[in-house]
Amino acid sequence: MDRRSSALFAAVACLCVGLAAAEDVIAVSGSLQFETVLKDNSFVVAEFYAPWCGHCKKLAPEYEKAAGPLKKNEPPVTLISVDATQEDNKPLAEKYGVQGFPTLKIFKGGDASSPAEYNGPREADGIVSYLQKQSGPASAELTSKDAVSSFVQQEVAVLGIFKGSGSAEFKTFTSAADVLRDEFDFAHVFDASLLEGEAEPQANPSVLMFKQYDAPMLKFEGQLTKKDELTEWMNSKSLPSLVELDQKPRNRAALQKIFNAPTPKLLGFAAKEDSNLAEFKKALTDVPSTSAALQVVFIETGANAQALQFFGIEAKDAPAFVIHDQNNNAKYVSFKTSPSKLPKFVSDYEAGKLEKHIKSETPPKKNNGPVKIVTANTFEELVTSKGQNTMIEFYAPWCGHCKSLAPIYEEVGEYYKKNKTVTIAKMDATANDVPDGRFEVKGFPTLMLVDGKGDIKPFEGDRTKEDLVKFIEENSVGVSSSAATKEEL
Repeated sequence: MDRRSSALFAAVACLCVGLAAAEDVIAVSGSLQFETVLKDNSFVVAEFYAPWCGHCKKLAPEYEKAAGPLKKNEPPVTLISVDATQEDNKPLAEKYGVQGFPTLKIFKGGDASSPAEYNGPREADGIVSYLQKQSGPASAELTSKDAVSSFVQQEVAVLGIFKGSGSAEFKTFTSAADVLRDEFDFAHVFDASLLEGEAEPQANPSVLMFKQYDAPMLKFEGQLTKKDELTEWMNSKSLPSLVELDQKPRNRAALQKIFNAPTPKLLGFAAKEDSNLAEFKKALTDVPSTSAALQVVFIETGANAQALQFFGIEAKDAPAFVIHDQNNNAKYVSFKTSPSKLPKFVSDYEAGKLEKHIKSETPPKKNNGPVKIVTANTFEELVTSKGQNTMIEFYAPWCGHCKSLAPIYEEVGEYYKKNKTVTIAKMDATANDVPDGRFEVKGFPTLMLVDGKGDIKPFEGDRTKEDLVKFIEENSVGVSSSAATKEEL
């Protein structure tokens, strides 16, 4: 190689190194490299992605843009990407329960065993801001009365009082704060006199919760060396005494916890103009003191039409109480009721004396179209009776995807119209309860096949006539393409 060639090679090599260095997101391949990156960096965010994923493609430039500033953070935050479709990376995706793309996980201190979920924004500035907060101390030290006064004015503020940072109580507090830093704002003081004017003198150590609703200040009375006990207290005491279905921040956070939990819900429906509204709300507020088994929500009928529809309530039925037990796929209702009747309604529920309420449309008088109309009352007859293969679509009238599917699904119905072993059916899941708990409807449209043996098989393919027919042919009992009509697909 002559000198000019050597110089050119060196220049190209430098350029390539420079380009590689400009890539601030580290592309990881395989468990060994993954574990090495975690070991060498104290704070790592891993994006598990698929090359074909549209959301991943949208995130990629924002993720790359955020990586540069985060490298300069103190402590540095390292962003890595993991192609979950690569063979070397599939064990990692399985280990961390990756079920959709993109999935982002946060790893701290080289610990590969228990990552935290990334629940922040998906644009560069938001990613930087969120991770800077995550990487910093979970609790901020306050050193002045003004700082304390400002801190306790937040929606929910948790303040610890300690003699110093070396105590077991302080370590428990900061550990709990790290777990719940997305939920609340945390701070601590090492001088209890800074709280003068905000709270009565407190024992040292103590943990206080300040809220802008209900009781303005609460004190943790448990053992401050038990992290689980402290986090449970914060989660429970942060809830309003009566959670309302509206857009207020305190209620939004509480509603998310309530509806994500498996605990049965007691819902109270009343109009804003109801003359007994204050008494009605008071009755709902008193329920937790008598029944720990129910989580309580108040719903104002005039502002929550979709909620009324979902729970099978009409405005004329209010005031009403509904107990929704999703674990047993059951609803219990008391229409046109009064606050004084709530204690008996709850006690009868707990004693197993209430009858299950099933919301159902009136079945059509004629049901001879290519797609059979199913209601809650005809569900067993048309869907789950033995010996029949039934494809059922659960839809919502307002759902755009359902509207797009409708003509295709009608074609599938025509294809099987003369077939005596296959039924194509649909049910408006907003106007009817699904009376069989084996059918889990989380979105619209949901398509499932009940085969001739009674087994339920969800359809997750492309919503085309060809794919629907192929799925039915391959998963039905006692039917094949020869048994279907002879139409061309």
